[in-house]
Amino acid sequence: MNDLLTTNEILQMIEHSRKPLEQKTITHKEILSKTGKTFYWIIVVFSILHLIYLSMPLVFSTESLIEILGSEPVAVAKLGQTPPELSLTVINVTNIDFEDLEIGDFVIVYAETQDVFIQKEVVIIDDENLTFEASYAGLTLETYSSDDFIGKSLGDANILQLFNYAVGTVSGYIGTFVTYIVILTVAHYIIFHKPKNTLEEGSDTNG
Repeated sequence: MNDLLTTNEILQMIEHSRKPLEQKTITHKEILSKTGKTFYWIIVVFSILHLIYLSMPLVFSTESLIEILGSEPVAVAKLGQTPPELSLTVINVTNIDFEDLEIGDFVIVYAETQDVFIQKEVVIIDDENLTFEASYAGLTLETYSSDDFIGKSLGDANILQLFNYAVGTVSGYIGTFVTYIVILTVAHYIIFHKPKNTLEEGSDTNG
């Protein structure tokens, strides 16, 4: 008879057997919460780095960006477009040395009088004097030195390059910055506040 358990002892055993299950459930939720928080901070770091990258056109000149990054989308007046109605097209411009220039290449030069980059076709190369002659729309022929062109045209920009060019402007950068702030603020509320409220509601239900 002494081996029989009292009602209180049975209830205590049931309570002890339930505690590990409750602890496992809470631990699983905590792991999910920590994973979400870690992922959030990774996104924050990525966003900061991306905003720094997008700010480069606002800090560096076009020539410097092409030298640093190797290529860069640039708005230029292309062949066939005659002044004074210049229609700009965004193209991908790559860095190239004078020694690699070839006749028929489309290079980008800066026109100070019109304050615009112009795409011109190389027609003559003088390796001895490090100069070349380039034509615009077959109407003009001018001589340039090896330092006068910023790069070689690789053709029209693709969608990603057009996006990078758009956000590289002041208005585009501000819009992107505000968008990131809104997204990160909403994500912070969902990750850092919602799980806490859910756990509290679960605790009240169990009680």
